[in-house]
Order: sequence, then structure tokens, then C-alpha cells
Amino acid sequence: MFGTVEVDDFVLQKIGMHLGMIGDVVSKYKLKDYEKFTDSHIACSSIGMNILIIGKLVKQLEEKTRKRHNHIAWDYLTVLANTVVNNLDALEMEAIWKFVEKDREPLKKQFDKIMDDKMEELWS
Repeated sequence: MFGTVEVDDFVLQKIGMHLGMIGDVVSKYKLKDYEKFTDSHIACSSIGMNILIIGKLVKQLEEKTRKRHNHIAWDYLTVLANTVVNNLDALEMEAIWKFVEKDREPLKKQFDKIMDDKMEELWS
């Protein structure tokens, strides 16, 4: 018997996809440090847009889904998205770079695990 797919499952999948897109931008533009990040307006814009989309997707999730995956810092993702919407001065750019450099990859792995677990549930 197959399990059911909920709307939130698609939202979670999209969040993971956008986290992956940020990783693709980092690889494509060889963003190894903050200076390279801030020097590339295309990379900054692309990463910013993906963060903004992630923030909007997080807001679409039902509370029960957020509670089920309480190991994810949902508030951090929405605050980061709000940072992109507001004026980006050097301090905010550093916060975004910190996310890209340190937080994005572990978060992507968490979303990949969520989706892997969902697939296993669907096929069992």
C-alpha cells in the first residue's frame, strides 16, 4: 500500500531544491570566501532570491509540519529571508554569507533526509 503525499511534502521538497540551487551558485561562481561572494552581483542576487523563496515557502508550511521537524530552525530561515527583503548592508551580507558557508549544507542534508524518509514511507 502506498502512503499519501501532502502539500507540505511538496513545500519541503521545494525548500530542499532551493537550498541545492544555492549550492549550485556557490560552485558555479567558485565562492570560496566573503569577498568573492560580495564581488559577484549575479551570485548575490541569485542566492538572495533563493533565500527569499525559501522564506516564503517556510511560511506556507502547516504548524504540525514545523513541529514534526522541530530540529530545523524555521524562524532562522524566515528571518534570513526578511533580511534579503530589507536593505542589505555589510552586516546583513555577512549573515547571508554565514548561512551559505556554514548553515546551508547541513540544512540541505536535513531536507534530503526528510525527503528520503518520506519516500521510504510512501513505498512501505
